[in-house]
Amino acid sequence: MEDVFERIIERLKTERGRYWSDNSEYGTGKWCGFDESIGIVTQAELEYNDGWIPCSERLPEIHGVYIVTERLTFGVGTTMDRVAIRQYIGGHGWVHTEGPKPEVLAWWSEPCPRLYREESHGETSNKE
Repeated sequence: MEDVFERIIERLKTERGRYWSDNSEYGTGKWCGFDESIGIVTQAELEYNDGWIPCSERLPEIHGVYIVTERLTFGVGTTMDRVAIRQYIGGHGWVHTEGPKPEVLAWWSEPCPRLYREESHGETSNKE
């Protein structure tokens, strides 16, 4: 089903490109309509699989740290699926540093948020 969403998005981008090259349509609102349509279809694609994107369909376009579903294989025929956090580097794939190398099955549609940092507001901690 993800293929269908991607084909629709590509078709909308192609049509939007046609309007871009024919500058006479630029200010008519059609351009904004294409961007809105692409956004709606992209959101529908994410909702279709609860935000998970199978690696067999596509990989992230942005380098970053992602929540993934991965499969570990132990011995013959014994597997375990789990949720993990993995770094993705385009051209190199998923970074794995220790233990048995898992197969990344799917990744969450957005990179992980940045690390939480407390705001100091100029205050200093005075612990005695």
